[in-house]
Amino acid sequence: MRILFTLSICVWAHGCDSATSSDPGDARPPEADVAPLEMDVEPPPEADAEPRVTDAASSPTDAAALPVDAATLPPDAERPAALDLLETRVVFDVSALTATATVTLVTHGLERAQLSAGGLSDLELRTTDGAALDFTYDDGQLTLPVVDGEPVTFVATYGYAEQGLFEGLLPGRRSTLTWPDHCGNLFPCSTDPADGLRLSVEVVGLAAEDVAVSTPPLAVDAPPYVAAYALGPYTWRSYGTTPSGTEVGAWLRPGEADEADRGLEGLVEVFGWYEDHLGPYPFGDRAGAVSVEWGPSAVGGMEHHPFWHVSGALGDPLVQAHEAAHGWFGDGVRLRCWEDMVLSEGVADYLAGAAAALQGDFFVWSTYRQAAEAAVARSPLDVARPDGCNLLEPASTWYFSGIPYKKGALFLRALAQRVGDDALLDALGVFFRAHVGRAAGVDDLLAVIRSETDYDPTDCADTWLRQPALPEADPCP
Repeated sequence: MRILFTLSICVWAHGCDSATSSDPGDARPPEADVAPLEMDVEPPPEADAEPRVTDAASSPTDAAALPVDAATLPPDAERPAALDLLETRVVFDVSALTATATVTLVTHGLERAQLSAGGLSDLELRTTDGAALDFTYDDGQLTLPVVDGEPVTFVATYGYAEQGLFEGLLPGRRSTLTWPDHCGNLFPCSTDPADGLRLSVEVVGLAAEDVAVSTPPLAVDAPPYVAAYALGPYTWRSYGTTPSGTEVGAWLRPGEADEADRGLEGLVEVFGWYEDHLGPYPFGDRAGAVSVEWGPSAVGGMEHHPFWHVSGALGDPLVQAHEAAHGWFGDGVRLRCWEDMVLSEGVADYLAGAAAALQGDFFVWSTYRQAAEAAVARSPLDVARPDGCNLLEPASTWYFSGIPYKKGALFLRALAQRVGDDALLDALGVFFRAHVGRAAGVDDLLAVIRSETDYDPTDCADTWLRQPALPEADPCP
């Protein structure tokens, strides 16, 4: 995610630079750069990348389920106590601001499931047969009894409302964004970044002039903030198809084609380059940007794959490449801990920069450097990889400082200069294919790089990511 608040903080759909930074990317948002066991429910169909505009809720049919974390544990393995979201299908009625969410979950070592639901009103829970469920709702937390180890599906009906910027339904009611942990303002969810689930969003109650672009049924687990919708007089503008068969384009409103062309005409090549080096795109056979309005004080992008939202940066190729990269890192492979943000924003910025350099942008790394220097100078926490797991508040200014973005990208650039561009890309591909649909951390990535390149990146990573000072722009030693 990349979002820039022109007044003070930038909230890139995964990070951002302040308006005072010298990085041209400061004027664009970070990719929005803004939750598994054996399932008793059928997995959803492969994403068809079509906007969801019908008045009937869709039901998942059949699709090959990708591996999920809990399912890979041996039957006799000791599991930590945990809540595991498996699937959530939401139907929003935008005329009444009501919704129905069908949620499937399982617990391990717990007798109660507790979900975030802080922005929901008039909440009711029933079984799929219509029987009322006992639950408590207190201080924004939904709690219901469960049978440990047995998947349960419930249907929640409720009202939802406009929230503050990037905390759910945006003011004006034209789009949603819940980065990083505000999914409970749209549907019952887990805010643990490691918990991924199958998602789908459908919108009903549309005005005659509107089309809803929303999350189609996903065939891979993703973070809950991936779920989103946008309303407007949209039409799909295709820019072509990659050699692997993914159509790349944008959902645009009237009069936006020229600006979109500046940002997206080269994205088919970039997307194909990602597919070639990293692996198959996991979110269907159509992907692209959705033009939205976040208001005059915020510019950027948010990774709602397969249709990431972009506001005020439609014509920026680097923002588009960054948000596209989240389909592999951030959405395709999600974070184990918030402190692993480099795995999402840093890798996405690196991939976008490498793609830009291949297309002739010879200044991209120097602008990244300038942005990193500005971010270090203004941020009270100037390390890119803090200690601990989920000790930082997800909405703290560190996430939007640009530190994990630019320090992470520059570390990978220094690493590529040491081991070779192709060797690093190959290692990133091995990592992605091993972890797609799962949660992972920076240590996991470093281990794969060490194995695939025969170079131990630990010291270089510590210098770039764990030290306050910004190292010289030299290759890793």
